[in-house]
Amino acid sequence: MRSVCRHSACSTRWPAWPLVAGAVALVKDREIRPTILLHLIPGVIETSIRLPPGHPFAESPESPVLRPILLGLTAAWIIGLVLQLRWLRGQGAVVAVPATPR
Repeated sequence: MRSVCRHSACSTRWPAWPLVAGAVALVKDREIRPTILLHLIPGVIETSIRLPPGHPFAESPESPVLRPILLGLTAAWIIGLVLQLRWLRGQGAVVAVPATPR
């Protein structure tokens, strides 16, 4: 059986089931993004309160100077998510599932 999904990870694991093949690419690519964000936020906070030694950029994790930085990171993450999902749809990796009659 050939895979419907053009995504490289889908073509080796899933047979020609449009619902499964399209969902795998969408879920896999959507679920990696929150992981990146959840690692990025603590990394930025920890770096900001520890570096440079002796005179850190922020005094605490609740410092007001970090809020615009974290807001910018979150906005960039959301924009990246939207662009990635649009790109996946353009590549055909996300298969539209037809409505089933009831």
